[in-house]
Amino acid sequence: MSRSIAGDNPVSKLSLLAITWPIFVESALQMFLRTSDTFMLSKVSDGAVAAVGVANQIIMFAVLMFNFVALGSAVVISQYLGARRQHEIGRLAGSSLALNFLFGLVVSVIVMMLSGPLLRIFDLDPSLFGQAEKYLLIAGGPWSFRRC
Repeated sequence: MSRSIAGDNPVSKLSLLAITWPIFVESALQMFLRTSDTFMLSKVSDGAVAAVGVANQIIMFAVLMFNFVALGSAVVISQYLGARRQHEIGRLAGSSLALNFLFGLVVSVIVMMLSGPLLRIFDLDPSLFGQAEKYLLIAGGPWSFRRC
């Protein structure tokens, strides 16, 4: 369905389900990924599950920060759509992608450089610390910068 707002500018009318189903699918896949990690690692050892669980807390905090940037960008783009300034949306979206990319690089470098101190906050058992640090370096940053 489409309707016209203020003349001949067609705007498609989307249902709440049509807007939210991609977010639901993404969230479900992320949950499935974390659950499958736990199932696979439970075959190795309980310690491996604990080490990866702690490292995943740091990774999920970084993902949450990326979501703040994405949410802020969506709000600004929505405001520009409401103000009918469509010609500026492409520039805003490009800036948002570039900002999130740079933010990702900075967070990856911070996670790699401070992986030890970040994991020490959680007071991990020394036998699990090495496993958690290796996982954090592999999953939290470009592995080629530092060898595990």
